[in-house]
Order: sequence, then structure tokens, then C-alpha cells
Amino acid sequence: MMLGLITAAVQVTTVTATVPALKGQLQYEGYYVEGCSCSAPCPCELTGVAMGCEGVGGFYFRRGTFEGQDISGTRMAYAVAPGSWVICYVDAPTEAKRAAVASLARTAFAAWGKMEAVKATSIQVSAANGNLSMKINGGAICTLTAKPFLGMDKKNPIKISNINSVLHPEVWQATVETCTFNDGGHQFEIKGSNAYYNPTIKVSGSLSAAE
Repeated sequence: MMLGLITAAVQVTTVTATVPALKGQLQYEGYYVEGCSCSAPCPCELTGVAMGCEGVGGFYFRRGTFEGQDISGTRMAYAVAPGSWVICYVDAPTEAKRAAVASLARTAFAAWGKMEAVKATSIQVSAANGNLSMKINGGAICTLTAKPFLGMDKKNPIKISNINSVLHPEVWQATVETCTFNDGGHQFEIKGSNAYYNPTIKVSGSLSAAE
């Protein structure tokens, strides 16, 4: 199935804060892309949170649940300076799904730094056919583009599997082409650095706040 570009209306609101769960049951099918200022490969997704980089990422949950709550047809994005701060973004068609994805975000990124905000806004994510991109709030907050990093056959990207993340137990290597972020008093621009993606995620397991 070809994975298309997912879009929604441009709007930014704050999702009411809740205490993050220490862990929760997550199952979903979808895809994701991320980019950061690290040289490839970034250790945060492989061996644990490393300090000193800045990055962004986005997910599309085609079908799925978190703690029994439906998250189908939603998107989640984040910006982070590991060990310092995190801002998460949610794009969902209903209040119930928005709350469920906000809870997922707070659980998934609880160990990555101070959770400064979870905001509802538009998110666009693409991970199809080597077209790797993300926009938050139509690009006003963040724009990311990346390209696959091909392996020895020069046809397929390098893949890293069996990593300690229920969100994406396998990542495919890529390289940031452009990335800009500006929100919450934080601003950065990166290029030519590490990116990961996976266009065909299908997972089920217990998501821990320690991840």
C-alpha cells in the first residue's frame, strides 16, 4: 500500500496536562520519521537517551490503541533536547483521540527531559517511497526533510532492528536534508546529520516511560 502525505487544518492549542503513566499498552500500524543534530547513527534510539543533541520526529498511527483507547487516524510529533526539554504535538480528529495520543506522548517522552507542553495542531508526515518529510503547523513550527541512506546494494536503506523501543523496534537509516524548528522559546536548524524512519511499523507491547 502506498503511504500518502497526511494533512490537517492549521491550528495550535494546548492539550490539558495530565500525570503521565509509568507505562502503557501500545499497539499500532503506521509509520514515522525523525531527524536530529547527531552524526549517524544517533544513540538515543539505539542504546538510550544521550545528551547534547536536538531533534524532531513525527508518527502517523493508521490503526491502533494506547491503554485501550483508540488512536487510529492520529498523528504525534515532538521536538527535544534530550535531558533538557521536550515539546509534543498531537493531531487528532476527536477530543477522545487527542487525549489518548497526548497521554501516549507524555509516557513515551517522560524520560527525555522536562515536558514543557503538549499542543494540538496540524501535523504532516510522509515516509513513503523515500519521500521523508514532516511539518508541524504547516511548517510554521517545524519543517523536516530527509533522504534514505542506502546500504551495500545501493537500492535499500541500512536497517537497524531489535532496538529497545516499542514505538519503533526497527529503524531505517536516513540523512537530514533540511530541518528547522522554532517554538516555545527554542530554535534550531540542522542539515546533513542523522535521520531515521520506518514506513511499515506494526507493533504491540508495553511502552515504558523509561524508554
